[in-house]
Order: sequence, then structure tokens, then C-alpha cells
Amino acid sequence: MKQALSSADAEALSNLLRDDPAAATTPIDGKAPLLVLLKPLLGGPANAKPGMLECARLLLDAGADPSSHEAGDFEHVSALYCAISACHVELVKLLRAHGAETDQDVWEHAALSAEGSAENTPAMEIFRML
Repeated sequence: MKQALSSADAEALSNLLRDDPAAATTPIDGKAPLLVLLKPLLGGPANAKPGMLECARLLLDAGADPSSHEAGDFEHVSALYCAISACHVELVKLLRAHGAETDQDVWEHAALSAEGSAENTPAMEIFRML
């Protein structure tokens, strides 16, 4: 599961979820599978992988929490925060369509604070959606 998410391999993930649908909600090293998939986006748009959107869709359709978040000593992130920080418009739309909370992340900041001062078009499109 971890390998399929790390490589954003939608075909492998689909097979895994078909065999074990509960894997969509079973933590991996203490993290929600959706965060294992999306956390690389914190490094910026260049870290988006071609299969990431489809993998997120598969996880959400299998019951993953769209408001998945992680709280640690130095990192407090939500799935939506990851998508916004990479200006991944389609992923933000997908998470919102599945009910991701926009009111706050686990730092109690609005999720849109990830790109609060951005002037580029993808970020502004995201803000209009929220």
C-alpha cells in the first residue's frame, strides 16, 4: 500500500483496495493513507505525480476521510492544506466534493492560509472555490 501511494500508482492502488477496502482508512506508519499520498505536495507543484489525482479519488471513494490531518511536533497538515500549498486545483475540487473541511487546518488556521498571499492564477482559482 505504501509503495502504491508513494509512487501514485493508481492501478496498484485499485487492486489493493479491491482486495481490502479497509486499507483506505488503515493508518500507514501512523498516517492516514490520503496524507501518505498527498504530503509530498508540501514541497510544491513539482512534487505532484501523474497518478496522484486518481489515487486520491480511489481512496476517497473507498472511504478515506477527506479532512484527514496529521498533528506532530513540527508538522500539522491536512489533505486540503497539501493540495492548496501545491496549487493543485483539481485535487482541491475533489477533496471539497468529498466534504473536506475548509474552516481550519490542525493549526486552527484557515486551510486557505497555505497560499494566502499568492497572486498566481491557480491559487486565486482555489480561493474562489473555497
